[in-house]
Amino acid sequence: MTSWPKRGAVLACAAGALALTACSSDVENYLVHNHESLAKISMRDVYGHDWEDFAVQCPGVSKESMVASLHISPDDAKDTAKDEGVEYVYLRKADGELKTEELESEHITMCPNKADPTFTALKGWIPATKEFYFYRADPKAQWQIMNDASVMTDKHD
Repeated sequence: MTSWPKRGAVLACAAGALALTACSSDVENYLVHNHESLAKISMRDVYGHDWEDFAVQCPGVSKESMVASLHISPDDAKDTAKDEGVEYVYLRKADGELKTEELESEHITMCPNKADPTFTALKGWIPATKEFYFYRADPKAQWQIMNDASVMTDKHD
């Protein structure tokens, strides 16, 4: 028979595992469960074939900028103008339905390095079929979108 302290520890561990999963974004979960350190994915791989387009809001971008850039309602836009630790993925269906997901920059970033202003692949609406490479140096590291096109070859699939 299992004692109560052991049972309590098992329940606490299970609750902790559920809490970690609940805090992760769909993009991060997809990468963690399907790839070790290098991944080539599209937003359709992550969210499904119902989504036509996606857009990314990087830290430091105002709600007003997103409304103007994506032509969406102010009610649908988020504000990251003063928040350096959060990014958002906006998804759009053909009928105009929107979904927004928060990404914790500590775990995953879809925003290009601010030191590389030439990387413009994530401005405005992008087809959800567009594929991107993500990389992380080790299992505890942040997933990062790769903005060096020279590494984006089929040999990494």
